[in-house]
Amino acid sequence: MTDEKTAMRNPPFLLTLRLWDAYILEGGHLFTAMAYIVLKMCRRVSMGIPPPVRGQAWSLLLDLEKVKAENIRKYQRVKEPARRCCADVKHIDVDINRTFRNNLFF
Repeated sequence: MTDEKTAMRNPPFLLTLRLWDAYILEGGHLFTAMAYIVLKMCRRVSMGIPPPVRGQAWSLLLDLEKVKAENIRKYQRVKEPARRCCADVKHIDVDINRTFRNNLFF
């Protein structure tokens, strides 16, 4: 898709995202007006989410804030027993920090 077409689709997609956010805030209850929003959002997503709004769109579609709130300490709880059981973890941490200290993934 050309940049011109993508640029033309961004404003309507942003409006649909705002409407979708209102749908989520209503608890996902379908009202007559909301049914139109849901159908429109499905159609827009199937056509492809424009790159400038892709992160925001998936965050709203997946209700990311709710998922984050439900799993706030889950990663730490899962990681802690693994740290205690393995003697090599300290050596791995030292090596990663020394070798890849500026890499965001470590």
